Amino acid sequence: ADGGVVADMEEMLTAYAAAVRAKDVDAFLDLYSDDVRTFDLWSVWSYDGKPALREMVTEWFGSLPDDETVVVKFDDVRTQAGSDVAAVSAFPTFAAEAPDGTELR
Repeated sequence: ADGGVVADMEEMLTAYAAAVRAKDVDAFLDLYSDDVRTFDLWSVWSYDGKPALREMVTEWFGSLPDDETVVVKFDDVRTQAGSDVAAVSAFPTFAAEAPDGTELR
């Protein structure tokens, strides 16, 4: 696999975690194409397009207490790169953290 492509995918995961931690809707959405289709196990099965994703992410980030951050960790990260396409999969874990770093849930 192309090391540069794999590094780009790992950078994308880091950017995802940073956007969630900062509760930055625009930084989060910048990681997706306009015609994104995402799947969610919480309430709505799928979101088609950035406007639908924006609505969900805005609600999600807005529901988080101001004094908490969400730390995202990725386990079992797997990357695969071809000549014109690359894929990354991982198992994310989301944990709420107090200002002193204590994990809340």
